[in-house]
Amino acid sequence: LLESDSRMKSANDVRDGFKDQTFRGVYAKLSHRRNGNVIFMKNLSEHTGESKILDNGESHAEYYQRRYKIKLRHPDWP
Repeated sequence: LLESDSRMKSANDVRDGFKDQTFRGVYAKLSHRRNGNVIFMKNLSEHTGESKILDNGESHAEYYQRRYKIKLRHPDWP
């Protein structure tokens, strides 16, 4: 959904383009998981992949790189 809109270049574009209510009740298929889990989205975080820090001190972007060998395309997006 977010990747398909080439006009969105920054985290602010994402936040301004989609309000929290847009994502409530949306099901999403996880592409980074082998089993293709489907999740139910409750809201859109105001934190980015770089700014959200886990208990062990690493960011979500660092976690996905370490755990799944995935580099986030837009770590500055929510």
